[in-house]
Amino acid sequence: SSDGLWILTGGADKRAYLWDARSGDKVKAFAFSASVTAAGFSASGKSFAVGTADGKLNLFDTKEQKLKKILKEHTLDITSIAFNPINDNIVTSSKDNSARVWDGVGSSSLFTLKDHTKPVNGAAYSPDGKTIATASSDNTVKLWDAGTGQMKTSLDAGGKEVTAITWSSDGKYMATGGISGTVIIWEMPTGTKFAETNFKAQVNAVA
Repeated sequence: SSDGLWILTGGADKRAYLWDARSGDKVKAFAFSASVTAAGFSASGKSFAVGTADGKLNLFDTKEQKLKKILKEHTLDITSIAFNPINDNIVTSSKDNSARVWDGVGSSSLFTLKDHTKPVNGAAYSPDGKTIATASSDNTVKLWDAGTGQMKTSLDAGGKEVTAITWSSDGKYMATGGISGTVIIWEMPTGTKFAETNFKAQVNAVA
């Protein structure tokens, strides 16, 4: 969590755990109907979300540590969860070839990002909260207006399935990792390739 008090984990045991980051003690366990595939805290730390392999987005209140709402519009596994750093909106990506933006306060779906033709493996907000980047097995990274869902541009990742994505803290760069081990650093907002390297095995996460 942004205040450094909590750690949230989830796994194939269909459980998510909330931990005290200072002591390392497990504070609470949450059970779900399928494997936990994604989790994250809001920027304010007041809420957190857990995504599961049956396409459900589960929203929790951090203070009460209770489930607020279950949102079910994805038809396949949720692959990532990201909160807008400016407000409580949420973007989820899924194996159903789409990403969805949700109102984290009103707990409702705002719009769907659906120009990808294969599973969307990751989604990330830019630090200013104005742009969403999505990474897909269709070998592209797409940039979207976070307020309207309008696609801004599509970046070619060079024929390599994109498995992971992140922004630099200043918003000037974006990094993606691929199934073939390729990591590309993109200069933003132009989407120009700034650097590229290869680890010769699938990249699962970038930071």
